[in-house]
Parts: sequence; C-alpha cells; structure tokens
Amino acid sequence: MAYRPHGHAYANPSAPSAWGRCDRCGFIYLHKELRFQFDYRGPRLANLRILVCEQCYDKPQAQLKPRSEEHTSELQSRGLI
Repeated sequence: MAYRPHGHAYANPSAPSAWGRCDRCGFIYLHKELRFQFDYRGPRLANLRILVCEQCYDKPQAQLKPRSEEHTSELQSRGLI
C-alpha cells in the first residue's frame, strides 16, 4: 500500500476540518491555518487571493505605498521629480 504524505495537516475524526494547499510552497495544511496574502495597491491594501502558510506569508511592503502629497510637493520644489 502506498503512503500519501499530507504535509503539515492532521486528521481529527471527532472534529473534521478542511485541508488546503499553500500556493507558495505546496505543502498541505489545515485550511484554517492558511491566510490570504495582502500587498499595497495604491494607497490601500489589496487581497492578492493567494492562500499561504505562516512560513510563506510576507508582510505588506511599505515602499509600495504611494508617497504622501506633502513629501511629493517637497521633492517638486527641489526639482527632484
């Protein structure tokens, strides 16, 4: 009989729950342990619709946020942009 690896998921017969696959590493986890990946798209966070495990989760990158108007006007007055 072949052995099927189930990654980091466990089966509880008295309280069954769904399994899910991490979209980055491909390991199988309990679905409730996976989370959606968010990133900045313009001034707010957007859901990238990627389910990832705790190890693969990336914090949203602050450098992707647009600059504040105050900062932009200061750069324009200096002729840098």
